[in-house]
Formats: sequence, structure tokens, C-alpha cells
Amino acid sequence: MAGSPLESLPVEVFEAINAFLDLRDLLNVRLVSRSAASKATQNRFGSFLHSRRVEMTRLALQFSADLTTASRIGCFIEELTLVGVVYNTAGLHQQLEKRTKAMVGRGCEGSGMLDEPSEPGTAANLAHAAAELDNMRRKQADYYHFHESGRDVTLLTSALKNLAANTKRQGLASLSIDVVEYRQDTTTTQPATHRLAWRSVWRMAEETFHTFTVSLGAARLPIQELNLFCNDFSGHCSLQCNQLSRCDWLASGVAFTLANVESLSISISDRVLNETPNDAGSTGDLVERIISDADAYAYADRLLPDVEELKNQVAGDENFSGLVMLLNSCKKLRKLDLRRCYVRRRRSELNDYQGEKFLKNLVRADHIPTLQVLSLRNFVAREHDLMNFLKRHQVHDLTLVNISLDHGSWNVVFDYITKNADTLHLDDLSQDYQTILFSHGHEEIENSLIKGLRKSQNIYKRQSEDLHEPIAWRLPRYRRLGPDPAVDERTERTRNRFGPPAAHYPGIPH
Repeated sequence: MAGSPLESLPVEVFEAINAFLDLRDLLNVRLVSRSAASKATQNRFGSFLHSRRVEMTRLALQFSADLTTASRIGCFIEELTLVGVVYNTAGLHQQLEKRTKAMVGRGCEGSGMLDEPSEPGTAANLAHAAAELDNMRRKQADYYHFHESGRDVTLLTSALKNLAANTKRQGLASLSIDVVEYRQDTTTTQPATHRLAWRSVWRMAEETFHTFTVSLGAARLPIQELNLFCNDFSGHCSLQCNQLSRCDWLASGVAFTLANVESLSISISDRVLNETPNDAGSTGDLVERIISDADAYAYADRLLPDVEELKNQVAGDENFSGLVMLLNSCKKLRKLDLRRCYVRRRRSELNDYQGEKFLKNLVRADHIPTLQVLSLRNFVAREHDLMNFLKRHQVHDLTLVNISLDHGSWNVVFDYITKNADTLHLDDLSQDYQTILFSHGHEEIENSLIKGLRKSQNIYKRQSEDLHEPIAWRLPRYRRLGPDPAVDERTERTRNRFGPPAAHYPGIPH
């Protein structure tokens, strides 16, 4: 039987035609014959497979391990995102208990409080909720068994080894780690800004991170860019700072990978404390307070008495040493984006307790001679520590966002970076608990109640053509006396990037 005219085309012509086809059309072409399938599985087809998100579930990891074996289409993957999964059953449980049409959700934007529906549910509503709750519990139980057995590490190790051996670049252009939350069903993820089970999200971030590092230890997978929970919504999912010290950074595969990483982005959070008997087993979803016995919950929600023990947990060296070891392992790093997520505590004396130790300990990290681009976001710093860190890593491109100077003045820092950095991006810097304003003209903000407040006065950007131009700045001459739309809008953006999560402790104003 004669082959089709399509099969007789040269590979180059075939690929030129493929450039005009979408993925569905390409899949249909691959069904024509083995020859057509081979020609269709070229650059255009691979472009649809370059990026892949893999949830850390049994089926997804098994499929990924199979898909990345030699000559399979998984070998086209260049950008991989590993996604931890939280199944939050609290909302559905409450809906069935109260027999309402809908489940409790997050209320008005920025409040973190709950919107409680009161409309009674129909038999169909409640049957659907019961089915989804049962499905979610089964998936949750399957994950726990899967994770406890270590099978997730086995499958992920296999997939990472396959990527190291079978992809064209014998490695990945980028690998990212993230977490999603399912609450209303097992197919719809919560928007990042509306995650309610924030404690479960933080715990899943830890599990996913450690599953990845243990798997990496046996894989020796080259990765160019490594992103750990660092995105526009890092304030709703970050890695606890103490978790980095639990890793074996010297494991063969881990050391090999990090030694070749050129770009590292990581969001680390303050340590999450158990301040009440409830905290250890809590999901963080505020609906737990509705479905629990009020008196029993109030008793279990009392603050634990040993404040000094909690302070020791916050200030312990294990919270800071892991980050230093991570940076010391990245010998060829060219770009570093480091941000801290703020976790509000119930006791005010524990908020930002010794927060300056993050940057103080970073000075201990080895000098990285290849580092050119540096971003530091949401840190409390002393002038001395910040200057030591900047001098140790003489970068050409510097971004400082939401940095609060605890001791000293920005004059010294600005004088140094003006002379030594080609590109600057300064945003929301503060001194003496006030956001500093840069003295260059901007349009006045129309919806601000503060007379004279202008757009982007908190932002300074400079490119190489403005080299060595002095940075003029001042502290504001006003004090905020009440609600202000412009300031509140910026506060919400800051919370999304740097925390605390919107579902954080009830009764504490955000």
C-alpha cells in the first residue's frame, strides 16, 4: 500500500506545516502512520510539552515517571513545576453539618474573616457536597499512605533520573515548587489569595520540598533555574525557615544540582509556632471555629504559658543556618531572589522577634563571585549587616523591596550602591518605621486622603545611563490618621507578596 503524500514530504517541510497546527491537529497527524508520527513529533510538537505541572499524587507521579522514559514525549520537558496538594475538607464538613446551600468562604477582601451562608440546601445540594467530601477524603487518605510509604520519593526519583538522561539538554531549564488547595471539590483549586487552610498549605510546602530534595539526592539532575515558592503570591505559601536546616545539602545529587544552578528564587517564612493546644492539628481554616464546640475550642485556644520557649524557637540557629548552607552550595549562582514571608503571631512580643537575624546570618555565606543580580525583599536589617552583605557580593543589578532599616541610615547604603551598581530598583524602603519618599516628581494620587502624596514616591529606579546620580530622599511629613484607599491598596499587594496569609488568626486586625 502506497504511503500518503504527507509522508513523502521532507522533514523540514513537514515541520514548517506543523508550525501552523495546534496540539489537537498535531495529535491527529501522528495517527496517520508511524512515519508521520515521527515527523510530527518535532520542535512544534515539543513546544506544547516544554512546560509541565505535576501534582505530587500517586497517579500523576507514576504517569510522569513513565512519560519521561527514553523516546517518550516527556523528554521534551524543559520547565517542570512540582505541586503539593492540600485537600481541605473543613468547608464541606461545615456545609453538611449546617445543611446550607453553600459552604463558608472568605469574606470581604483583606479582612480574612468568613462569609457564612444561611440559605438552606436542597437534597441535591447536600448530596453533591457529601459526594465531594467523600471523594476528597479518599484522595487525602491515598496521599498520606502514598507519602508515608516513600513511594512518592521512588517515583519522583525515577522521573528526575529520566529527565537527566533523556532530555535534549540532559536536565531542566527550570524547576519550581508550589502548593494548591482544593476546598469545594477535587477539580477546582482555591485562588492563591483565598486559601483558607494556610497551616496545611505551609505543612504541604515542607513535605513537597523534602520529597524533592530526597529524590534529587539520587538523581544528579542539572537545573539552570530553581524556584522555591517564589511568586507574586508567596505571602500565601512559603517554606518555613527552619526546614532548610533539615536538608542534606552534601548528598551527591543535591550538591551536583546546586553547583550548576545559575538562578535561585526562594520565599522563606518566619517559623510557624504552636501557641495554643489547637495549633498543632489545625488546618488554619477559620471554619474550624464554627464546627467545633465553642466552649471546648475556647479552652483549647488558650495561649500556652511558656513564652521564653517560643522565643527560643523563633531565634534558634536552625532557622537561619540552612539558608546559609543552601547559598554555599550554589557555586555558579548568577541571580538570587530572596524574600521573606511574614507570619503574624498571637503574642505581639513574638512578632518580628529578632527578625534582623536573617540578614545578619546571611553575611556568613561564602562569597559568590559569579553573582550579578540580587533581589532582597521583606527583611528587617541593620545598616551594618546590609552593608556587609552588599560589599561581600558586589552585584551590578540590585533590587531592594520592603526593607526596614532598624539601626542606621539609608544615606550610607545609597552612597555605596550609587557608586557600585549599574541598575537599581528600590521599593517600599523604611526607616524609623516610616516609608521613605524619593524626591523626584510624580503625579499626585487622586484617591489618597493624604495631601501631596504622589504616585510611586516610594519607588526609585535607575538604569546604567543614570550612573552615579545621587539618590535624593526624605522621610514623610505626614502621619496617617485614618483609612486611606491608596495606602490600603498597597497594603493588600504587600500582603499577597509577603504575608501574613489572609486567613490568619481571627480577632487580630490585619
